[in-house]
Amino acid sequence: MTNEPEAVADSPRPLPDVRARFLLAAQAVVVALGELGRILTPTLVTHHPLMLLSLSAGDGTLALVASRLGAWEYYVTAEVRLLLIAPCAYIVGRYHLSAGLRRFERWRRLAEAPPPIFRGLAVLGVLCSVNSATCLWAGASRLSARMTLAAAISSVAARCWLIRLLAAQHQGTVRHVTRLLDYYQLPLTVLLVVCVLTTHVLRGRHRAAHIGKAP
Repeated sequence: MTNEPEAVADSPRPLPDVRARFLLAAQAVVVALGELGRILTPTLVTHHPLMLLSLSAGDGTLALVASRLGAWEYYVTAEVRLLLIAPCAYIVGRYHLSAGLRRFERWRRLAEAPPPIFRGLAVLGVLCSVNSATCLWAGASRLSARMTLAAAISSVAARCWLIRLLAAQHQGTVRHVTRLLDYYQLPLTVLLVVCVLTTHVLRGRHRAAHIGKAP
């Protein structure tokens, strides 16, 4: 049985500040690309679907561009774009989230030696959805990078296949939405800019209010 000093020695230590800042900057760039893609959806969806998918690969975007891209372009671009968030979140979870939890007496033992069920839940979470939360959990539970990557690739492939299948079955609806986006490019782009800015302002105020209430 592993004793506590050995568990602490084996626990991943936080990355140096320079690397941590690089990870945060990379994650911020990925998020910014997604927001830019959402704003430019009305402009890019008709004439530049590949560029749109490279910027943002949400479910709506995947459905809109499914019939406008070949299978290879669609799956490869979507895989790469959707997996961009995984490495940053995984590394942050493995080296920083677990280290943060070790500061609390209640969570120290779990952070130092996560039980196998945590890794099983991490695999299930990544298979269900590849996002920051599931990849953070995979890193904090010390799920291997290979297992996390395999689960993420499988999840994204299944998601893209399902959305492409549904889009093919509802081509009329997808084409109608695409024509509307193309026809109302300018007003929709302005509306999306306002929505994105408003969302970020409200989130900033909400966080500032919580920080102000903190003891």
